[in-house]
Amino acid sequence: FTASLVGYWLTLGSELVFVGDGGATEPNDASRRYGTEATLFWRPLPWLAFDASGGLTHTRFRGVPAGENRIPNAVSEVLSAGASIDLPNGLSASLRLRHFGAAPLIEDNSARSQPTTLVNLGAYYRLGPARIGLDILNLFDARDADISYYYASRLAGEPAEGVEDHHIHPVEPRQVRVSLRYSF
Repeated sequence: FTASLVGYWLTLGSELVFVGDGGATEPNDASRRYGTEATLFWRPLPWLAFDASGGLTHTRFRGVPAGENRIPNAVSEVLSAGASIDLPNGLSASLRLRHFGAAPLIEDNSARSQPTTLVNLGAYYRLGPARIGLDILNLFDARDADISYYYASRLAGEPAEGVEDHHIHPVEPRQVRVSLRYSF
């Protein structure tokens, strides 16, 4: 069993923030981030292992009005966890979870992203130098956003100044992948 816990405090002179109109990042105000991260690893049996890591972060711009100090897309909580087996007969498998909490999308925190949680499953069989694998990505077919933004955009028939709205890139739908690997 291994565990670690760390705390941090960062004071930055500038944050890079995504700008929707240009599709790029630009320097923004100074910021402060502090939080904690933890990792755990446990192997109760020679063929079975569990692991987890997570973090909690408080992020704010510095030197701006209190109601305008949120950093767009600064996620405050993340979690990753998994279990794996590795049997002597060549069979192995893993189950992985990844979670990103909600985040402010604009500085006044009036628009927020939704949390994203994905689970992946893999099973593998090794026969000498060959390994065949079956992976199911997004096991529960989550319909979450991989990333979210909030900015003005314009479609045909909308006002020239555009309409402020959420823009997302969705997570990939459930996928089944079969692989063959040969090592030499």
